Parts: sequence; structure tokens; C-alpha cells
Amino acid sequence: MPHEYSFSLLSEKGEVVAVLDVDTCNALHCLQGYQGVRATAVVETLRLVQTRVKRSSKGVFPLSIDIYGTQDEASEVGDKLSETHAFLQHPFFLEPGYEYVNPQYFQLGGEMKSMTYLVRLSEIEHRAKRISDEVDRVFNSLDTMGLDDADTVLDAQPDAINTPLKDRQKAALAFIKRRENHDACQKALDVWKREVSNHVQPGALRICTFHGSSRPKSTKGVIDHDLVLTTYATLSADCDDLRVLQNVEWYRVVLDEAHWIRNQTSNQFRAAESLNSERKWCLTGTPIQNRLDDLESLLKFLHFEPFSRTSIFRKHILEPLSKDTPDRALSLRALLHMICLRRNEKYLDLPEPLYVEFSVEFDSEERQVYNSILKKCARDLDEVVSTGAKIKKYCILFATIMKTRRLCNHGILSVPAQVSLSATLPSGADSEPDCDFCGSNDEDKLALRNKNEFCTGCGRSLSSTSQGPTSKSPGLGSGASTPSCPGDANVDQHGPQSFTSPGQPPQGFSTKLLAVVGNLVKSPPGSKRCGGSLL
Repeated sequence: MPHEYSFSLLSEKGEVVAVLDVDTCNALHCLQGYQGVRATAVVETLRLVQTRVKRSSKGVFPLSIDIYGTQDEASEVGDKLSETHAFLQHPFFLEPGYEYVNPQYFQLGGEMKSMTYLVRLSEIEHRAKRISDEVDRVFNSLDTMGLDDADTVLDAQPDAINTPLKDRQKAALAFIKRRENHDACQKALDVWKREVSNHVQPGALRICTFHGSSRPKSTKGVIDHDLVLTTYATLSADCDDLRVLQNVEWYRVVLDEAHWIRNQTSNQFRAAESLNSERKWCLTGTPIQNRLDDLESLLKFLHFEPFSRTSIFRKHILEPLSKDTPDRALSLRALLHMICLRRNEKYLDLPEPLYVEFSVEFDSEERQVYNSILKKCARDLDEVVSTGAKIKKYCILFATIMKTRRLCNHGILSVPAQVSLSATLPSGADSEPDCDFCGSNDEDKLALRNKNEFCTGCGRSLSSTSQGPTSKSPGLGSGASTPSCPGDANVDQHGPQSFTSPGQPPQGFSTKLLAVVGNLVKSPPGSKRCGGSLL
């Protein structure tokens, strides 16, 4: 309620309960001439509860003033507020049916755009969102070639390649050629070998698969080949043993799924970074997974000086991004345009996806395991609160989310001759699998996990204990053990149906996977309708 030059907050009975400060009153006073403009006071309940005031004294508490009006008046209102040195901030509350625009916010092109997605974000969250959006814009701009690259686009089809190259593929080869002109687990290996046989003339490339116990024990077994395929686990193991791959001066080293080396403390990063080659390339769909430091790891592997040095990377890439300036991503953009080429799904000419939602209910055994996970989470939280333990509560919640997610996807499927996770990881809430890398039974991921002190995916400690017997996984060295499917209870019981596979059939079942298989069986032969992504 305005009263001369002051504004007050009224209770439901019309009584004055608070008076706004002088600066806010001056800002609101200059808006009184606008008929379509109104102001609403919003108080965070938590802030009000935290403000302790004695009955006989006056208290001060923070509030937010939201200004509502038409977009036609927004620019003029913004100018009026600027004259009184009042500047609009992102609101933490917005009435339903309204969009948030800020006439004082700098927009490229001078056009006011909806900023509703920024409502309820704290200043720290907004800064992180701004940096993330800027990085996305930089990556979206990497799908074009520079003027220098346009001069080196290949005109002719390479003789050794059977498959006709598309223009974008010729452009990518030109990109690689110009930057080199200085003067993958057994399944992944099979994929690469199949791609070579599909697209390259027979006999054009001599291929060596550096994997398993029969892999070459010296450099003589690899130097006579044109292409050497290996996995991160084998590379890591070889680096700690015979160092066959480290003792070769390679013409070119290419990392597929290069985000596997994003953790600079991991064994696979050290093994890959130590490979000797002047030409190094990284293939990845996620060059930045969690932090911008992931990009620094790739630069260190590439030996891209001076940005492979942490101090330079932070000074010229990270620090400018944290500033609220129009050119904050200038250095990052220039760096990535120099070394990075991006290709997205638009080149695949894929049909529009068809989304079909199926409701799946847990089986009684799955429900029992699900309830036990929730009960264990509640017990762990109660223990943390009652004992004052230093374990962070969000670690317990995050571990529970990951366990329930796996249970929903995989049910109570488990592989025979495996041990529970408690036999390979330390006890306590932090020992729960926090990511797909921690909980994976994949042979190569397991080998890498046993060589690292910390998980490369979530950073959790992987220190092993001797809490029970372990069983060796085929093809892994001594001491390698595989954790069982999460769920803790009833994982060895058979459900009404079970999956089978050659060799060692898995035990248990998954209601969700059974529904997927049932869908595939019902599909007509050759149909891809139900063969898409599983969400």
C-alpha cells in the first residue's frame, strides 16, 4: 500500500505489518504513472522463519518485489528503474500464466526474449546455467569448417575405400588431413574390425587385435600391422606390465569413447597419455560430461600446448567463462574451432521417433527388493542423523536412486559365480555403486575398476576389502571379481520366467526386459518399430 513516498505490506485484516526500505520505495514510486503495471511482494517462508525477532523489537527480513505489466511497457519501465539505480534480478517466484522478461538484461540483437527458465535459480545456479548454455552454443557452432579447411576438401574417392564417401565425410577427412600436416572391449574391437571389412578393400589393411592372453608380448608383434585395436583395460594392463604399446612410436593414435580418460588420476588416462605419437585424435559424443575439466584431460592426451597445462587452461578458458561479459566464451570458441569437428544426428536422415508408453508393474520379488532398498536408505539416514556421522546425506540418496534405477531396468537378474558388492567394496553408505561404471559387470570396465583407487565416473573410493570370497572373471587376471546385480536380497531366486544365454545363463528375471522381449516377439518380421531405444 503506497502512502506518500512509502510502501507497506498489509495483513488480511488490512493492518500494516511491514514497511519497505527507502530505496525500494523510490523505485516503486517512479512506476505509479503506469496504469498496466503492478507490483507484488513475495517472501520466502524459510527466510521469514529464520528471522528471529523479539516481541518488543522490530525485525528486518528480505523479500522480493515482482513487477507485472505488458511487454509494450517493459522497455520504458526498465529505463525508469535504471534512473533510480534499481536493477531487476531473476525472480524465485512467478504467478501462473506469466512469462518472465527482463528489459535491463543484455540480449544479443536487442530483442527481449523469454527468460522464464531462469525463475527459481539462485545466483550460483544461474551462473552455472549461463556457462552451460554458452558451452552448448560453442559446440553447436563446430559443425562447420573454417576457410582454411575449405581449400583442402577431398575431390576424389580414396582408392582403398569401397564405400562412396558423402560430402560431410570428405570434409571430415580434409579436416584431419590439414591438422596432421605438420611439415576399443572385445565387442568394440569386433565392431571396428567389421567396419574395416565393410568399407575397406580386402588386404588393404593388416589388422592386429591387441587383447586377451594371446596378445603380442613384444613390439615385433605389432609394428608390422597397419591397424592395432585394443581396449582401455588392455592398454592399462599393458602399461603396468610389458609396456608393449608404450614402446612403439605410433603414426597415429585414435581414442574411441575418449571420455573414458576424463579422470586424470585414473590408470587409463595415464596409460593413454603416455602413448608416443605426434598425431592423436579423440572420438567422443560427450567431450564434457560433468565438468569443463573433462576437456582439459583430452587436451593433455593430445599434448595441445599450451592449453594442456592446467594453469593456462584455467586462466584463459575457465576464468573468462565465469565472467558476465559478451565475449566470455571467445577463447573457448577459438580453441574448439581449431581442434574440434562435430557431427550430429541431422546427417543420418533418421525418421521421426515414435514414442509408445507401456506401464509395467513389479513382480512380487522385485517389489520386495525395491522395498528393502528404500528401508535400507531410511535406516542409513536415521543412523547418520542419530550418530552425527560425517557421511553426506546426498551420497546415501544418490546411491539409493542408482540402485532403484538398476532394479527397474534389470530386475533381479544376476550372473552365477559372482559375489555381492560388499565383498569387493568397503562397507558404509559410500560403498554403494554410484554410477554405471561402479556397478557394471562388463569385463573391461571391471579390469579398469580394479586398477583404480577411485571411480572414474563418480569419484567414489574403490578400495577393496577382504570381507568374503571372490571369484575370477574369465579373461581377467588374478584378483578380478565382479559385483552382483544390486538389490541385496533375493537376487538368486528364480522368477516365473528367466533369460538364458550361451555359457553361463543369468539367474532371476526382469519384468521390464520381459515386456520388451514380448514386444519384439509381437512385431512383424523385419520391423524396426519396437527395436528402438529403451527408456
